[in-house]
Amino acid sequence: DYLLGIQADRGALVIAPVIVKGIDRLTGSRTLPAGRVSVSYEKQNGKVAFAIDVPEEMNGAFRYGGAAYALHEGVNRFVFE
Repeated sequence: DYLLGIQADRGALVIAPVIVKGIDRLTGSRTLPAGRVSVSYEKQNGKVAFAIDVPEEMNGAFRYGGAAYALHEGVNRFVFE
């Protein structure tokens, strides 16, 4: 949970990953009352790509690089340089 940053507080989903040097790919999940949240990332060619799968009827926020992005049910994809 720590490296992938999967957090749930009072029903609010927040994904705030910690990117560590030397780990180029990471995948994991956490089961919440609303369902399973899956997060993965891969670093390649100076970019990092995230895929975040959010259960039905759940929203949340993805925090990365000092900004926040809305998460919606289904697979959410983000790519950063």
